[in-house]
Amino acid sequence: MKRKDLIIVCLFVATLALGIVSAVEYSTIKAAGTGVALATDDGIEVIYNLPGVAIPVPCCPKLVSIFVLGDYLFRDSSEAPPPPLVANGTTINFSSGVALELTVSALGNSSGGQTTEFVWPGQFNESVPTPADASALGGIVVYHWYTLDGLLYLHIET
Repeated sequence: MKRKDLIIVCLFVATLALGIVSAVEYSTIKAAGTGVALATDDGIEVIYNLPGVAIPVPCCPKLVSIFVLGDYLFRDSSEAPPPPLVANGTTINFSSGVALELTVSALGNSSGGQTTEFVWPGQFNESVPTPADASALGGIVVYHWYTLDGLLYLHIET
């Protein structure tokens, strides 16, 4: 076999292997990155079969009203103007703005949840709220807000 033919065969095998790896990786990311839409009696709209997910928040603020992430049930609601917020022992009163409240509880124990509040003073403008990072249920659930390419995301880890 000539050297040129050997190089062509090696390039073909490498390209084929890269294509197979890319296809498997794409399928895995696509399957893991999307929730499963549901219509249940409990009102659960999405189940994320992952311990963490980044959810885009393009409006209002609003998430999926009721969703499951890992072993936890989340409910969201919003208020305008937000109620007073206590941060580091200081109470902050808002005359305007909007708040997103997330209540999280273990699956099967929807009555024993914990609420975390995120506030946008003024109007909701797809910026990071106060606080940008928070936790619930003794640190089992961790929230982190960030922007990427002009879009606002809430990353939740359980």
